[in-house]
Amino acid sequence: MHRLIFLILFISLFYFPSFAQAPADYYSNAVGKTGSELKAALHNKIKGHTTFPYTSSSTDVWDILKVSDRDPNNSSNVILFYTGWSVNASQEYNGGSGWNREHVWAKSHGDFGETQGPGTDCHHLRPSDISVNEARGNYYFDNAGTEYIDPTGVTACFFDDARYVWEPRDVEKGDAARMIFYMATRYEGEDGYPNLEVVDYIPTNLASPLFGDLSTLIEWNALDPVDAFEMNRNNVVYSYQNNRNPFIDHPEYVEMIWGTTPPPVNILPTITNITHSPSFVFPTDAVSISANASDADGSLDSVKLYWGISANSMQDSILMSLSGDNYTASMPPHTQGTTVYFKIAAWDNNHAKTISITQNFTVQFVNELPVLSNVGFSPALPTSNDKIEVSATASDPDGSINSVNLYWGVADGEFTNALGMNLTNDKYSANIPAQPAGTEVFFRVIAWDNLDSMSISETQNFIVSEASTLSVKQYTQVSIYPNPASSQIFVEHQIETQIVIYSIDGRKQISTTESIIDVSQLSKGLYFLQIFDKDTKVIGIGKFIIE
Repeated sequence: MHRLIFLILFISLFYFPSFAQAPADYYSNAVGKTGSELKAALHNKIKGHTTFPYTSSSTDVWDILKVSDRDPNNSSNVILFYTGWSVNASQEYNGGSGWNREHVWAKSHGDFGETQGPGTDCHHLRPSDISVNEARGNYYFDNAGTEYIDPTGVTACFFDDARYVWEPRDVEKGDAARMIFYMATRYEGEDGYPNLEVVDYIPTNLASPLFGDLSTLIEWNALDPVDAFEMNRNNVVYSYQNNRNPFIDHPEYVEMIWGTTPPPVNILPTITNITHSPSFVFPTDAVSISANASDADGSLDSVKLYWGISANSMQDSILMSLSGDNYTASMPPHTQGTTVYFKIAAWDNNHAKTISITQNFTVQFVNELPVLSNVGFSPALPTSNDKIEVSATASDPDGSINSVNLYWGVADGEFTNALGMNLTNDKYSANIPAQPAGTEVFFRVIAWDNLDSMSISETQNFIVSEASTLSVKQYTQVSIYPNPASSQIFVEHQIETQIVIYSIDGRKQISTTESIIDVSQLSKGLYFLQIFDKDTKVIGIGKFIIE
């Protein structure tokens, strides 16, 4: 009785232009068909509809719902599904204080999210109270036993957590059923959309494209007939999407397709034991994904791996190969710190599809070591009067340099002295104090980055000569030939003297007492030469070029 008064009120207010039906020839391709043939004919009629974005500065789902679900008694408001409450339409979500958009076919059942198509199809999107929407979650539809009392008020909805089901208000049960039947007819696994099916049980795989309970939905379609609000809504959505919900125009199609006794159910493929290898993924690793997949009442047609850096956008895919009992596929390396999301889809020989729950892994960070270069000292031929400046450049490819130190000593491998190096004009430097003549000094440079990783330079060395011998006038210019040289040089020198050859940056290259010196291992460039007497005093100098 209450519902009848409600309908009479609507009609009397002339809110709707008419209790309209579809255009006369809209369902001409469905005439004379029943069962799967009728379902296929309806699918071909309503597929390929105009899609709109979920949220956009242009026309989006918010805009359409403000028209399709407008309160007939207050044009500024919308009527909320599940409760019938009237709220201000323009506030939209309003930071959680407004209303939101309910996917009546829960978007997790088929894992289609909010993508244009099933995720934005206004034939199953309804305005909803935010907390009531959250309470319904992704529950299936069936009769339940516990009334849901929202903090805002009584809803007349019921739920059953153990069975994972939700029961709408009596006046919306038919609406809910016809939206579910629409989705199962519109989306048949084409154009990248999932193959949605209604089944006569409550599924346990929440990511599968199945919705139950079929028997209950058939009953609800009959118990709650189409009313003026629902028909007007069908007309409004049609004006945007250019397709209709056939089960609002022809509720009898439900039994003509699904019957009073549900048809046999195709058992969906199963996907289990999903793993990725290696367990800890580094930037250079290609990641192998493995899973078991099977079909209890047929065979598998294909198994596919999807991945991406967003859980809502896994656009990369590859067919998985069967090896033994496992399907495997590899995805390429990703940069450090990237979280990679992936899922697996399996199709059986009846084109039914199962999608696994989305999984993810994060690529481990790998700290790159500091880079040390241009390590050298000055002057190239130090004397006992000279402090020796050691310099180097240091950088960090993936961070910053924390500190650079100079370590030095007078025996190879024994760096007993440490100096912090100062940064000036992109060069780090520190000074080794003047050392006695004849001292051989060894040094190396160590750089630390912001993550306390370090790099160590090669050890270098030099020999300190007498300061008094540095005057050019006191040097004996040594005869070196050939000069330029290529493979060997001849140096005139006295017995019991030592010849030391240095590169232009002061590094000792060769030390010998021979007159004929093999220089074939030296690189092209300018070299200095010193001759020391038995008291390590410099008694001669020279320079030569290797071509």
